[in-house]
Amino acid sequence: MTAAMQEPSIIYGPRVPQDVPNLYEGATVTPWITPDPGIDNLGISSVGTFGVPGVGEYTVEFTGWVRVVRSEATSGEWADAEVYTNLIEMRMVGESDELGTITVTLNPECLSAGQIRSPFDPYAGEGPSAKACRMALARSSTCRSWDCGSTTRSR
Repeated sequence: MTAAMQEPSIIYGPRVPQDVPNLYEGATVTPWITPDPGIDNLGISSVGTFGVPGVGEYTVEFTGWVRVVRSEATSGEWADAEVYTNLIEMRMVGESDELGTITVTLNPECLSAGQIRSPFDPYAGEGPSAKACRMALARSSTCRSWDCGSTTRSR
């Protein structure tokens, strides 16, 4: 966990208050029931393909963690509820033979905001309504001793 964080100057969505429980020990998830607000601490892994201008394109496996704050749901009814999220910390590390160790963190100049909502075309057979998740991620990466660049990507 970092100390005082810089206020972002670029905002991609609503800011979620962080004065909610920090769920280090996890929480019980009940299907089709809206969750209480909280900060989730999640271990993650991913495979990223990216280009470094003038150097080439690389596919790298990353592991690490994220901290995500969730808002109060907009409705107590699962089918109608939306939950807003902000990534508040991230650290992913990968290895490349050509680039060495690659570390990915959040870009502190941008608010990485997201939303959990009912999809436009709910999936049949998955309860009252499946949920879709989107996140605008602003990240910074370093490879060896040089900057791989800062980008923003929506998923």
